[in-house]
Amino acid sequence: RIYCIQPSSMRAFSIALVALCCLAYASAQSCSYYSGNEHLFYDINPLKELNLAIGTNSGKVVLGFCNHTTVEPCGNAAVCQHEPNDSFYNLGDASSYTFGRLEHSEQSDGVTLLYTGGNICENGVPRRTYVHMLCDSTGTTAFVSFEEPQPCVYVAIVASPHACGIPNM
Repeated sequence: RIYCIQPSSMRAFSIALVALCCLAYASAQSCSYYSGNEHLFYDINPLKELNLAIGTNSGKVVLGFCNHTTVEPCGNAAVCQHEPNDSFYNLGDASSYTFGRLEHSEQSDGVTLLYTGGNICENGVPRRTYVHMLCDSTGTTAFVSFEEPQPCVYVAIVASPHACGIPNM
């Protein structure tokens, strides 16, 4: 069959096609990391639909992995803080994550996700969150701790079997 598209509807068709392609690209982005020095591959993709929550002194923090959280007021936040007064803060944007080696830890196997581009703090700096993922091959993915060691810099510790490196990938 041949379908004809009228010129007036061509623009709408083009916009819909671009939106569909962008959606497919965003959902297909890989959430994985290869550490060349250790020859280990980390596949975090199974966690992309998971949202973890932890209670803090100032409310609750929800974390998404390489994806935005399901907390509506936080928009594209991968890390969202919800305070008791109903204030919401983006502690790191889902579109601005990078991977790195797990450092400064007694445990050697794991990976770090850094989310940047959160809401601007009073000091003019965007909020950012380091998610240190520790290998825990015996359990499920869970928050271990969450803290703010310096203004607008957050550190989440997460244990997960998906943070265990797979050798020689």
